[in-house]
Amino acid sequence: SELVDLGASDEHSDVIDGLYDKLFKWACRPSARTTMTTAAFEAARNSVGRKGVLIGVVEPDDVSPDLVVNYVGRQAQNMQDD
Repeated sequence: SELVDLGASDEHSDVIDGLYDKLFKWACRPSARTTMTTAAFEAARNSVGRKGVLIGVVEPDDVSPDLVVNYVGRQAQNMQDD
């Protein structure tokens, strides 16, 4: 059934790991990022020790502080020509 969350299922850990690997390969594409080298991206991902993408996070209180500490209060660089 579509209503059963298999994300924490030990029986499906191989499938889950495979999907995370595919997501990581997709995110590593040069077209997906233009400001980081592959080495920098992999170092940043590996330093966190977590996998996945935060989807639907709107407010910092939506997730634990350790997941958003690098983003709270951060201003995006203005990339427009003056």
